[in-house]
Amino acid sequence: MNQNYSDDTKAKLLSQLLLKYQHIINEPKPPLRVTIEESKEQGQELPRKKLKTRSYAWNEYGELMKDSEIIKVRISKAKKSFRRGYLPGWSDEAFKISKVYPSHPTTFELQDLKSETIKGRFYAEELQKISKRSDDYWHVEKILKTKGRGSKKEYYVKWKGFDNRFNSWVKAAWMK
Repeated sequence: MNQNYSDDTKAKLLSQLLLKYQHIINEPKPPLRVTIEESKEQGQELPRKKLKTRSYAWNEYGELMKDSEIIKVRISKAKKSFRRGYLPGWSDEAFKISKVYPSHPTTFELQDLKSETIKGRFYAEELQKISKRSDDYWHVEKILKTKGRGSKKEYYVKWKGFDNRFNSWVKAAWMK
C-alpha cells in the first residue's frame, strides 16, 4: 500500500478531494421527536428538572429561620499569600442571614448580632453554619475594666473575633 506519488499527482488528488468535500451538503440533523409514551416504552424517562424546596421562614424579628432556629454563620477570611495553613480560615464573629437572593448561584445578605447589615453579598461556599446560641460560652479576648467587689464584681470584656461595638459588662460569676 506504500505508493510513491509525484508532487503533481498529490496536488491533483488533493484538489479533487477538496472539491468533493466543499460540495457535500452539511446540514444539521433535526432533533428526534420522542413522545412521553414512546420513551416509557423504550424504558427511558425524559429528564425533568427537580425543584429544590426551601424550608426557610422569617420570624417576627425579620430573622431568617430554618426549622424554628435562626441560621447563624461565619464567613471565610480572605486568603493571603504566605498565610499559614494551620491558622483557621473562618472568622470568629457570628452573623445571621438577613436575606436570600435566589440568583444563580444563590447569594446571601448578612447582619451582625446587633442587626447591622454587612456590606456585600456572600456565596454559600463563603459561609459556614454554626450552632452557637446567645447563652453559649463565648471566648474573651481580654478584660478591659473591672468594677465591684465580691459577688457583685463585673468585668468589661472584649470578645474574641468581635469589634469594640460588642464590648460589654459581664458578671465575674459567669466567667469560666
